[in-house]
Amino acid sequence: MQFGERVRELRKQRGLTQQKLAVLLEVSLSYISKVENERLNAGDYPSEAFVLKLAKALDADEDELLLLTDRVPAAIRRRIRE
Repeated sequence: MQFGERVRELRKQRGLTQQKLAVLLEVSLSYISKVENERLNAGDYPSEAFVLKLAKALDADEDELLLLTDRVPAAIRRRIRE
């Protein structure tokens, strides 16, 4: 599963609209849409701090979301999955 797909799934499970999530995270609606649709440019990709804030807002596992962003080095990713 890709990061954006998981974010959409978690958002819907929590009964949040993209607009409500954007307000919670203090970002634009278009940014949430871009995240969910994997349409971010390299410079726009979520920072670790944003991913952690997103995980908190969605009551999601921080490590899972970080792994999906590929922001965790491969060696650490393997250890977490074990």
